[in-house]
Amino acid sequence: PLSADILFLCVFFVVLFRLERLVPRFWCRYLCPSGALLAVAGLRPVWRRKVRACIGCGRCVRMCPTQAIAPDGIHCTHSECIACTGCTPVCPAKGITFTTQPVKEPHSAHGNEAGASGLFLPSRLAFLLALGVGAGLGAILV
Repeated sequence: PLSADILFLCVFFVVLFRLERLVPRFWCRYLCPSGALLAVAGLRPVWRRKVRACIGCGRCVRMCPTQAIAPDGIHCTHSECIACTGCTPVCPAKGITFTTQPVKEPHSAHGNEAGASGLFLPSRLAFLLALGVGAGLGAILV
């Protein structure tokens, strides 16, 4: 017979792997505590993505490992961007650079509101806060 701990771990990883298939980098984007701290540090990043010219091909959107670039290819969620510069060489217009100067664009172009799909995805910090509050209330009520 399986112990409750082993059963919990098996269910946890099965659910986690399913979520990873639905939302790439689910663990890193929504659950990882160090990722949440990096996102807080990324609210005002020193190194930012800047788009001077865009032809709307979407290559940069597909290349982005963290899905920080909005579908329009222009806006970027800087708290999600890891400044890998992978979008720069794939741009046929050569219009993407990274700069230390402030970029005049909304902080989050496709952030925490319900998008075109109608799916609401909370920010990583909001998710961890809600998880902590839920765990705390569960511990108090037990």
